Amino acid sequence: MPKTGVWKCILCEITSTSNEAYLAHMNGAKHVKKVQLHKRLGKPIPENVTPLTPEGGDAPKPDKVGEEFVETKYDTSTKRTIFFCSMCNCSFMDATAKEFHILGRRHRLEYKKKYDKTLLVDIPPNKRQKLARGRGRGGYRGTRRSDGDIEENEAQREIWEAEQRQLESEWNQYREEERWYRYIEGIKRQEEEHRQWYIQERQRCESLGIAPPPPPPRPRPPPPPPARDNSRKLLNNQDSNLIYTKHNQLQPSKPEIAALEKLVKATEDALETISLELDLDYRETADYKAWKAKILKERLSAKAELEAAEKAITTGGEQVKSEQVKNESEVKDAVPATEPEEQMEVEEETLIDDDHLVIKSCMRIGDLPKHSILKSNIEGIIAVFFVEKPTVAMFEKLLMKLKLKFAESEEGLDVAFANNIQEAAIFIKRSEPFPVEVKVQLTSTVFRDEDVSKETMKSDKAAKVLDRTACLNVLALLRQTKWFESRMSVSLIVVLQLLKDLNKRIPAWSPLSTWSLELIVERCARTKGYSSQPPQFSPAEVIRRVFELFASGFLLLNSPGLNDPCEKEPVDVLGYLSAQEREDLTASAQYALRLMVYNQLYKILGVAQPPSLKRPLQAPRSSCPESFKQKGKS
Repeated sequence: MPKTGVWKCILCEITSTSNEAYLAHMNGAKHVKKVQLHKRLGKPIPENVTPLTPEGGDAPKPDKVGEEFVETKYDTSTKRTIFFCSMCNCSFMDATAKEFHILGRRHRLEYKKKYDKTLLVDIPPNKRQKLARGRGRGGYRGTRRSDGDIEENEAQREIWEAEQRQLESEWNQYREEERWYRYIEGIKRQEEEHRQWYIQERQRCESLGIAPPPPPPRPRPPPPPPARDNSRKLLNNQDSNLIYTKHNQLQPSKPEIAALEKLVKATEDALETISLELDLDYRETADYKAWKAKILKERLSAKAELEAAEKAITTGGEQVKSEQVKNESEVKDAVPATEPEEQMEVEEETLIDDDHLVIKSCMRIGDLPKHSILKSNIEGIIAVFFVEKPTVAMFEKLLMKLKLKFAESEEGLDVAFANNIQEAAIFIKRSEPFPVEVKVQLTSTVFRDEDVSKETMKSDKAAKVLDRTACLNVLALLRQTKWFESRMSVSLIVVLQLLKDLNKRIPAWSPLSTWSLELIVERCARTKGYSSQPPQFSPAEVIRRVFELFASGFLLLNSPGLNDPCEKEPVDVLGYLSAQEREDLTASAQYALRLMVYNQLYKILGVAQPPSLKRPLQAPRSSCPESFKQKGKS
């Protein structure tokens, strides 16, 4: 066995460069304690712990520098020879420690600073440098970071910022409480001193036979203790990691989003072309000609009434006229008079070029503009707004033209069409390279503006107008999308996707609609103290607040409900829930909150238990209640 080399203790994972240091470790308390612990737990002890195991053979040693600064002295008090390094200002008891010091990093660094700037010293990176090498600046061994690594680093940065905010708030709260307790202790000490003084003074007065002094004044009451902020108590780094892990599983990949965007763009281009064709066809109909003549007649009559009123004012003797009327009269005199037929042609051209005549506009609504699409349902919704109420004939005509447009283009090779006339929807599906779907829904703003009466319903039925409820739902989804874009932040979208997944997995949460989940997440994040600015806390806190809201009995009897901000009249978004569904939701939220408190968020999210939470010889816990079991599992 060589005398020089590297010896390693496999049990403690410690290496040493000398026989003496290795034997000192083997006989030390740390190694003996670890061996006894393994024996008590019944774990196997490596066989190559007890014998020396040199690793790597003869290790090259650096050149010795600064030996002249190490002096040998004799200590008269201990009667032992010691070694003293005047450059590093330290002493040693034996020659082995002296050799280690001369070859060590501290001695070589001091020599480099004071005498030789070109001396090479091996300095290992500190914790921050290791973190920087591993995370951001190219990774270990110069590897390039992928998009997934960048997103993971961003998530870790958000977790770190949330932890720093938590520590800062807890430290401020601690200082306020400490200041308050010191103040209370001072008041109690002062009151006790006054009481002792009064007792002594009363005894003295009684011994002298004089009247005792009045009692000391009562000190003013102390201020109330500072309010304890418990909103960040349950913030856990492990919970944030689990949340972002589950979010990455739910979120579709970039190629899938690109495939959906491509199909949506092709559908929008086809609808724009179809809109121009429908306008040309509508200009040839008798209805359009009658409507055009009516509009032109109204404009000409309004213009004639205006000219008659101006003429009456001038003939009445009024000489005070504004500069605007004079300029208008001068312009009218300068422009040559046109005949009524030419004037009607000009009015007709401006009328035709102003607006779309059949389809007013197309707009994306739903999860695609909200950026909250789940991987299980990659779907985009396009709302087509008509000038008049869409009919069954117009629905069939639009479906036929869409099929023709896709058949003429390269995008229609692997596209399948379906329709549902009750929902006023046309489905455009593609299965390759990823299964994506575009839903085209027909509606009109006339449904919301007009008053519903029996005559209106009768005329709609005679004209075969599409279902009013389906068209109104499309308009409501448009308002909800605009509200979502103005109120939601990125962290709230993460929470919303987790709750939507919970809505699909847990039967007790399935009655909740997507709109109600959006409202609940937004209200839980923007409560008092956070209403003036976007929420600054992590998704784990928002999820806890949602569970606390349901667990507090928010849905039970005499609850205030949840008002819809996108409706003119007050509407309870959760009014459709039955009493049993409200009870199940409350019980499920209480159990979920209990799991979150006991660091078992992975059961709520439906992910595997992290290795850091696994405990050896852990006793089995009680089974999950019926209100929190997943669908299809017993």
